[in-house]
Amino acid sequence: MKTQLYFAFIFVPISYCITTPFIPHTTPYHMIHSAADGAVMKAWGKDQKIEGTNIRFMGDPAAELTKKLDMEMTHPGPASVGIIGRCKRHAIIVDDGEVKWFAISEDDDDPAGDDDPEDTCAPAVLEALKGL
Repeated sequence: MKTQLYFAFIFVPISYCITTPFIPHTTPYHMIHSAADGAVMKAWGKDQKIEGTNIRFMGDPAAELTKKLDMEMTHPGPASVGIIGRCKRHAIIVDDGEVKWFAISEDDDDPAGDDDPEDTCAPAVLEALKGL
């Protein structure tokens, strides 16, 4: 299986991903994208010590990937406090170019998924991987 994991979070527990069996090291790479520019993502990657791992951070400053995935957060709540152009919190498992599993952490009262991100956190992804 050529599984690749794609995540979009505001805060990702990268150290958890690196130090636990959450991410199988037999997979080619795991991409974490955010609606931020490359410089921000590079600095974040350095801070999270991902160099030498199979984790890749990707900036999506124009939200092109976010929009193609239909993950643009359009709820008026975050925009009303200046959070504009953010992607929804989600996780995707892709195998050989085919989406095998997809989860979004959001609710009508919690469009960012901050109160209950469990559907897109490591244990949920790990459980999904077991089923593939």
